[in-house]
Parts: sequence; C-alpha cells; structure tokens
Amino acid sequence: MAQSYFAIRQDLLDRPYRSRLGPFQARLATDDEAIVYQRIGDEVSFLGTTSVASATTQPGEESDRQVVNFGVLHQFSEKRQLSVLAGSLKKVYKFLAPERHFRRAVVKISREDFTAISKNEIDINRSVYRYLFSALPIELRADFVRRNINQFALSPQGYITNYQRICPQLIQYYSTQIEDSFDLINLVVRQFGSMRGLAGLRPLADLILTDGRGQNGVQFGRVAEDISGFMERSPIFAERAGNPRLIDESAKQIALNDDPTGRTQTMRQREWNDPIF
Repeated sequence: MAQSYFAIRQDLLDRPYRSRLGPFQARLATDDEAIVYQRIGDEVSFLGTTSVASATTQPGEESDRQVVNFGVLHQFSEKRQLSVLAGSLKKVYKFLAPERHFRRAVVKISREDFTAISKNEIDINRSVYRYLFSALPIELRADFVRRNINQFALSPQGYITNYQRICPQLIQYYSTQIEDSFDLINLVVRQFGSMRGLAGLRPLADLILTDGRGQNGVQFGRVAEDISGFMERSPIFAERAGNPRLIDESAKQIALNDDPTGRTQTMRQREWNDPIF
C-alpha cells in the first residue's frame, strides 16, 4: 500500500528526479503513488497515474539529496482538467486560480484527492459553491453568510462539512441580490438617458446615493459604471464564445446532480472540514 500521494510533472517520467531534502521539500519513497500532470500556461491537465519505482538518499555537504525514478504512466482514457476538478480537491483553496497549486515539479496531495482525480470524481456542490463564493467581494461574502448562517452544515468546531444545502442558496443569492440589483441599476440608467436634454437635468454622475441617515454618499454614476463593468467582464454573468453563463450552468449542474445520465464525471459528496471564509 502506498505511503504517500503526489502529483508530478510529466517530464519527470523521462529522467530521475533529484532534489535537496529539507523541511519544505516533498520526500518520496518506493511505492508511493502519483498523478501525472501536464501544464501549458495556466492550463493543468491530469494524464494518468504512476508510482515511485525507486527512491534513494545521497549525502551532501549542506543537505542530503534524494534521487527518485518513476514507473510507467498508466494513462486515463481522457485527460482530466484541473479547472473541472479544482473545487473537489482539498489541495485547492485558490479557487479562481487553482493552477497556482501546481507550480512545482512534485506536489504533495492527500489520498482522497488522488482518488478524486484518478476516478474523475467531482463534488459538484462544493465546486460550484467555492468558485462563486470566491468571486464575491468580501463585503458580499459576509452579507451572504449573515443571511444564510443557518443553512450551513457545520461541525461542532464551526467548519463546513458538506455543501448540498448551502450551494443552491448561493446561486439564489447571485440571482436575487446581485443580478436583480444590476437590472434595477441598468433600468435607472436607461430611464435617465431617455430624459437627456431636459432643461435643468443634472448629469447622472451628480446623483448621490446615501444610506437612510443621509450619510456615506457615493456617486450613482460611478456605482453603475463599476457594476456594469463587473457584469460584462465576469464569466459568471457574461456569455463567452457561445458558452452559457456560469451562473446558469451552475444552476443546471446542481439540478442534474440527482440524474447522472450522460455525465463523464462521477458525482460524489465528500466530507469536508472547510472554514466558512
């Protein structure tokens, strides 16, 4: 049985892997198992599995070195994309840029992550939730948590254990609190534009929004411009090259979670121990 699990860069199959041993360096042993990955730019693909054929330690003047040889590649029937599996891996916490976790030639992963990649298992609720939640500004994250704190499945220590109940709530939050607000602001902009040229009408940029006490004023024109730019740039709300908006695709995937017909991934709910933020 394997002692540890890793993800290794594809080129290490062609040559011995040599590295200094230290407190932050992965230490491999014979029969350890590994996922083989390929990185092109920011795109990371998982190609198959291998194992450590041999691992020896060589003494050095400043630190010992390890020399590792890997076995043959057992290819997957098709490449698995990190962008699809990222939300289902404990290794990943930078959900908007998961490739940052695979910069090194050898990356330590958990046994559960090894299984998720090798079996192409995806926890769709966590994948959707963590991507959408990470895309929110911190103020909106806090607002969502405040509104839905009773919907989280939490351990006694306050960590999220699964996402089946909270994920649909986040999709609804996006639709009602964000997209509906954007539609309302757009309506105001259009109506204001239709009145352009009226005598005495000040520019939209002069319109000030304040809280109920008349404090904390902000220019409406600036708010409208910022929100419009966010909605147009964000793949969550904007269509790209004929692909559906991610917010619509997320809702669809959650709805299909109980009907796996035609899926290329295996749906699986893992037990997690994630902080809320």
